[in-house]
Amino acid sequence: MAGSGPHRCAGERAGQEPLTRDLASAFEQQAKACATLGSPLYGHLLRCAAAEIEGGGWLSELLRPHAEAPVENALALRLLAPIHRWVLRGELPDLAQHYRSAGGTLPPRGAWPKFAAACADRLLELDEELALGCQTNEVGRSAPLAIGFLHVAGKTGLPLRLLELGASAGLNLRWDKYWEARWFLAVLEAGVRRVPVPAIVERRGCDVSPLDLADENAVQRLRSFVWPDRIDRLASLDSALDLAASIRVEIDRADAPAWLPPQLERSAEGVATIVFHSVLWQYVSAGSRPQIETTLEEAGERASDAAPVAYLRFEPVVPGARFQLRLTSWPGGREELLATADPHGRSVLRVDVPGLGARE
Repeated sequence: MAGSGPHRCAGERAGQEPLTRDLASAFEQQAKACATLGSPLYGHLLRCAAAEIEGGGWLSELLRPHAEAPVENALALRLLAPIHRWVLRGELPDLAQHYRSAGGTLPPRGAWPKFAAACADRLLELDEELALGCQTNEVGRSAPLAIGFLHVAGKTGLPLRLLELGASAGLNLRWDKYWEARWFLAVLEAGVRRVPVPAIVERRGCDVSPLDLADENAVQRLRSFVWPDRIDRLASLDSALDLAASIRVEIDRADAPAWLPPQLERSAEGVATIVFHSVLWQYVSAGSRPQIETTLEEAGERASDAAPVAYLRFEPVVPGARFQLRLTSWPGGREELLATADPHGRSVLRVDVPGLGARE
């Protein structure tokens, strides 16, 4: 492995090229987020990675072809995920001693040299993995999203038609199937009244690289994006994967701006259509965002009480660690802040929906 050693830090950032500074800053930002949200291992590894990038060595060269918008495109997580997958497969036993997801008990300190060595041994594979993008499909976000689904069903009195942008494997389209799962109820019942689950007449989504749950490699990829310290999130994902097999969901391989218009042009009398996404907007190009918004506004103009349309999104608030659940409803185009929650949907921090909040 060429370049600086795994712990070398270069001198002043002012003398570095902008790409190197941006990469190091992105990795430090993600390190802080991971440490704050319960992954000391990833916090440590990413701080070490940031130091390596500052030195302008092997990691800078590996990441350079993939470094466009490193924060928005989650480049740090895309580096960590394939290594985690190889750990879970039992292919990196020394490194696995630091990964709780693989039964490891060693602290984060000492993991970086092993991580760097794993990268060095698989540079070509790693370069290919980095090009694949981020695939989290965090099922914990089904809980805050459920607040929006329940709110629309309660307001309209209609069954729901769900259309998800950036659906990955479609796990969040199956949210109602998790209603009796302990991890789901623990989140919802802390902040939401128990109400009847609405009927769902259609579940469909799109993704530029959808994952097929019948493909074991795809399932392994989903699991690899869960942070190894967060075995609670991994257990929730495994539970959701078991439950998901009981219901079919259509996920089309398509980009959201092209996929959404024909979906909303279809007649939907007697149902409430909800277009939704969670932690997607940062991955949508600046040119595509207005297209999606225009499509929704045009659909809103055609909406009626018999065929309402809603736009639900669970996305980060910048700055800060809280995410917001927002809803725009047509006819009328009313926008509401429904709830705030932590980024992975493990705790609903506030519910602003009359009739749903448990502590009203």
